[in-house]
Amino acid sequence: MTAALYERRQLSSVTLLLGGLAGLAAVNSVLFRCLVFWSYWVGFSEAVRRHLGAPGRATRVMLSSYLVTLGLQLFLVGGELWMRYLAWSDDPTRIPCLSYNNTPWKAGPLYAPERNRLGLRNPEVSPFKAEDITRIVFLGDSVTFGLGVPQADTFVRLVEKLLPPKCETINVSAAGLNLDQEFQALMTQAQYYESDAVVWVFFPNDIEHMGWEMPFSGIQPSLDSLYRSWLFYQYLSIKYNIVLGGLGLRPTYLGGLQKAYREDGTYGRFAQQMGLMATWCQRNHKKFAIVIFPFMEDLGHYPLKDAQARVIKTAQELGVPCLDLTPTFEKQPTAEMQVNPSFDHHPSIRANHLAAQQMAPFLSQVFQLSAK
Repeated sequence: MTAALYERRQLSSVTLLLGGLAGLAAVNSVLFRCLVFWSYWVGFSEAVRRHLGAPGRATRVMLSSYLVTLGLQLFLVGGELWMRYLAWSDDPTRIPCLSYNNTPWKAGPLYAPERNRLGLRNPEVSPFKAEDITRIVFLGDSVTFGLGVPQADTFVRLVEKLLPPKCETINVSAAGLNLDQEFQALMTQAQYYESDAVVWVFFPNDIEHMGWEMPFSGIQPSLDSLYRSWLFYQYLSIKYNIVLGGLGLRPTYLGGLQKAYREDGTYGRFAQQMGLMATWCQRNHKKFAIVIFPFMEDLGHYPLKDAQARVIKTAQELGVPCLDLTPTFEKQPTAEMQVNPSFDHHPSIRANHLAAQQMAPFLSQVFQLSAK
């Protein structure tokens, strides 16, 4: 049937090229992928048969088009297999795109065994606490989750060791959350555990997708299912973004964030969510504090001070204690504060330790914890 269709319509090489690319599964449907691959190979067989039976310029063009797309598919599939191998056999923090995925099948053994039965990167603890225990919930994104560092070296675990006796910390963060999603996590996952206090670890990209879209997202939105399904595609997309940003052909990510915090409409929604979080904690009799964690980029001339100053002002208006870690990190070499200076700027082990040393006395004071 497919061969007859090719005979009647004499599909051009461009159509065949697009058909080959569709075989890379731009749509998340196993049935669709199977049908595309089947039609592709039927057409390939027909092109070979026609060329062997009556070779000519038209048959050479058609067969060459198939061979080009076949080579491209083998390259991409080979790259995907290699990325999957690295995901399970190597440290994901050394590989662009792997360090930004915290699901076990994408991040390999680095994080999977460290999750409790709720999927949180936290030891198993009872949802109920003893009356003499002070339990603090930490809420945040990939910085609080601790991408790139062992769980024992995340500041959530380190703070627990530095706090007075009978204090517990619970990490309910996850990579990629914005403030809306962090608030939802507070009302769902955090509610599973009895707690006395909540610490929201603010990171400047918490404003993403709250009336503002990332200017540095590259070709991800146009092929979203492909981006979600193929690690090698994510790797190529990240490299593509970096090259264009370096050439000045695309707005920088931090520049886009600066603009988002300057826009009253976008920031107004963000500030409203901050107020809702503070109100929720008050109504549920939980103490609330904010810790500001800066980007580990260009710390000597940090570009987001104005954005963070606006968050600090909102916290003051809400009456919420706030600790800004930026002055601590400004004194440090930027490269030493990053998991991998080449591409992964999540806080390093040393950065997590420095953060914990600043957080512990701050939380002891604002939550009125007894000293050791």
